[in-house]
Amino acid sequence: MLQKLFSAEALEGYFNQKMEKEVAIALGAKKGERTENRKGHRAGYRTRTLYTRVGPIELKIPKVKFKDKDAEWYPSFLDPWQKISASMAEEIVSMYINGVTVKKIVEIIERLYGITLSPGTISNLNKKYYKIVEAWRTRSINGDKWTFLHVDAIYILCRRNGKVQKTPYFIAQGRNEQGKWDILGLKEGTAEDRENWVDFLEHLRERGLSDVHMIIGDGQTDLRPAA
Repeated sequence: MLQKLFSAEALEGYFNQKMEKEVAIALGAKKGERTENRKGHRAGYRTRTLYTRVGPIELKIPKVKFKDKDAEWYPSFLDPWQKISASMAEEIVSMYINGVTVKKIVEIIERLYGITLSPGTISNLNKKYYKIVEAWRTRSINGDKWTFLHVDAIYILCRRNGKVQKTPYFIAQGRNEQGKWDILGLKEGTAEDRENWVDFLEHLRERGLSDVHMIIGDGQTDLRPAA
């Protein structure tokens, strides 16, 4: 317990010191320093609790008023509404994806870290990560010429209608003219059949995929008629 407390205090001190340095750079002056090039002034602090793997830490976030009304500052390591550290957030999302219920996640986090999170906080966190994944999944892919396309279907345990079951996900990797490979598509399906392959390939075309010289698959019998 003493080591955990020390670690939390050390992390708290590090982040608070980091914010002071960031504010000094943003204002062009250290705390209490008066210079002609000063871009604004401090206006006190506001506190925020950040939950981390070593325990909750109290952040003293400096309030800043700039001369330029359009200028703003916020800690580089913290999202405006973030309450949970990135490492803990990844653990929570991973548990949810693997079928752990929200109620059980609350119990696990409380038992491991002594932190009580509401079911709403966990649900909002999952929604936030879902938006990030969707933005990547639906991004445009027409910037390069993808000459080769390797496609496959993988099965992942997913939550559907309150139940965890194996679900096919269609994935595509593309190779451009410079020889670089990249993941171009990932889409959930209902079955590994011709209809789902057609839907997946159309999803890639709508996002800009064209002029593919060769499509490579691994024994998918329904892929050839779909392509």
